[in-house]
Amino acid sequence: MWRLGMSYAHDVLSLRYGRIDDGTMRFSRRPAAYEVAQRSA
Repeated sequence: MWRLGMSYAHDVLSLRYGRIDDGTMRFSRRPAAYEVAQRSA
């Protein structure tokens, strides 16, 4: 069911801390070696 709450505060919290699970996209952190290489360049 689609819900439209019209609440800015709720939208900000949902976008910032909510989970994204569409079955396709995967999020991960960069490996530490990549960050070290970027600093020394």
